[in-house]
Amino acid sequence: KVDVMEVIKNSSFEKQMNYINDSARFRSMKCTRRAGKSSGDVLDNFRIAELYPNSKMVYGALTLDSAEEIAWDLYLEFADQMKISIKENKSKRTITWPNGSRVRFFGLDSSVKQMRKLLGQKLRKASIDEAGSLTVNMKKVCFQMIMPALSDLRPRSWLTLLGTCENIPNTFFESVTEGKELTVPWSRHEWTAY
Repeated sequence: KVDVMEVIKNSSFEKQMNYINDSARFRSMKCTRRAGKSSGDVLDNFRIAELYPNSKMVYGALTLDSAEEIAWDLYLEFADQMKISIKENKSKRTITWPNGSRVRFFGLDSSVKQMRKLLGQKLRKASIDEAGSLTVNMKKVCFQMIMPALSDLRPRSWLTLLGTCENIPNTFFESVTEGKELTVPWSRHEWTAY
């Protein structure tokens, strides 16, 4: 059997491993484009799936299509490296591990009704990619929709915001990554493609 944790270690670099090993419940990654933030987050989901069978995770971005474009193939690539026969369900937008863990993709452009249906469950982890480009009320999404879904599995549940800061002033992501959002303790990770 392949050692999943060893593959994660060998497939990542130091900054990604610092993120993956960070036990903080609320984490952010602010990186330049092509810096490996999405692959680092996907590797973290493999770690969680391995350690906590039957985990429910969600991976979101601006749109459902962009979430899938960013990460779907990363899941397939890493599953192949780890010799894990994950199941893809394109119609349900899910990837499922043999141990019952699952990640569901979603878009933040969904209606409020759709968002509540998706996030009104017990989640082990929620990841929001492209967080620096989102103009929706991210504070509301995080505090009113996602964090309640993470509350049943405390302290072993996580929320990660990841992205690149854009020329959109005063975003929630900017507040988090600059240490100005103090409602909860955010652990901040930052690196460049170099």
